[in-house]
Amino acid sequence: MYDADPAISKPRTFTIGIATRPSITAVTDSLGPVADNGSSYDTDIDVSVIADPNQGVQLYDGDTSIGSLIPLDGKGEGSTTLTNLTRKTYAIKARALYGDRLESPVHRFTIKPHAAITLTSVKHSNGELVQGGNTYDNTVTLTGAFTPLYEVQVYDNDVPRQIVSTLQNGTWTTSLAVDLGNHAVYVKAVATDLQSTS
Repeated sequence: MYDADPAISKPRTFTIGIATRPSITAVTDSLGPVADNGSSYDTDIDVSVIADPNQGVQLYDGDTSIGSLIPLDGKGEGSTTLTNLTRKTYAIKARALYGDRLESPVHRFTIKPHAAITLTSVKHSNGELVQGGNTYDNTVTLTGAFTPLYEVQVYDNDVPRQIVSTLQNGTWTTSLAVDLGNHAVYVKAVATDLQSTS
């Protein structure tokens, strides 16, 4: 009798692929896209990336990792939100956590401080309504300024009223309906909750 032939395992086959260099496909804030070398007034920024499917990438600000690991889906796409950003210029890149750890081109943007929120004018039909003044009108026109394209909310006697968007130049204006009695009017920035100064 002969000994049985030793069992031979089936070969394990696999393919070495060429990794895709990661790309940052979008950087957005509450107003929309933030261009390379652009700016934002938000402290939370969304970053979308694409690389190889079912892998992972990590964002870096220069040589320092920032945010959490980004898992990529079956299309190689993923995103994360960078929170509590400070007022500085960021140089963001995505680094693959596999293969040769390829890196994306850098996307730079600057976080800027919001402008001061102001209420600069209260007018009625006879012109500017001075501090402590009187009117017989049932509407007044408010004007002020804040960061361009952001929202402010009007308050009348501490009661929240309408929300108004600032224009490209940062100014805002709105008509406020008022009834009989005393009124103390101010505005707050929706984004920061800061209150207006006169």
